[in-house]
Amino acid sequence: MPSPLDRFLAERSGLTSTQIQTIELQKMVKKSEISASTAASMRKPEGVTSGAYYRVLIQAKSNVEEAIYTLLLADRLELLRTDDFRRLLELISKTPRSLDEAESSGVISLVDPLVRKIVML
Repeated sequence: MPSPLDRFLAERSGLTSTQIQTIELQKMVKKSEISASTAASMRKPEGVTSGAYYRVLIQAKSNVEEAIYTLLLADRLELLRTDDFRRLLELISKTPRSLDEAESSGVISLVDPLVRKIVML
């Protein structure tokens, strides 16, 4: 079950819930915990074909790559407060995956204003 922080970030990301679910399943495939065909069958609500699974995975990867290029371009266009962005990345990377509601609310209350401050438009 994702934390409230994970749900908050997911709602504001460029990834769909299906893409996020597929990424999580693919991480299990990469760790050899399940096979790719099992991952496809586990996709909600009823499982999908391997082709559909990989199509969504490719779309998700493309969206993540596009987001990174967008950030790089925004930095080149001097639209980001780079130091603040680094601090935000560090905050998120050090935040434990399992947070309760109160802990998540505390992190969200830091993240939301920082994101607004980082983008200089």
